[in-house]
Amino acid sequence: MGQKLRARLGWTIIVENRGGANGMIAAEAVAKSRPDGRTILVSTPANNYIGPELRKDMRFNPARDLAQVTLAGVTPIVLPRRGPDHRPTKWRSLR
Repeated sequence: MGQKLRARLGWTIIVENRGGANGMIAAEAVAKSRPDGRTILVSTPANNYIGPELRKDMRFNPARDLAQVTLAGVTPIVLPRRGPDHRPTKWRSLR
């Protein structure tokens, strides 16, 4: 991706892969970076929508701290449940 962006934009592109916590470490780094318009995050819906519902200890708010630029792909989301008798009524009951 970095090479394609460099060829298209003519900029030096630095790709920094930050793994861990299902992408939350990278998302937090971008959310706390200087808002210069040149730092981007490629993420999944887990970071932006599911994470805040399941993790109240997040140190950033994706809706407030990140600006969505474009849809680059589609990722399926699966909502599991414990068993045939379990009918979750809240996100927290899925844990």
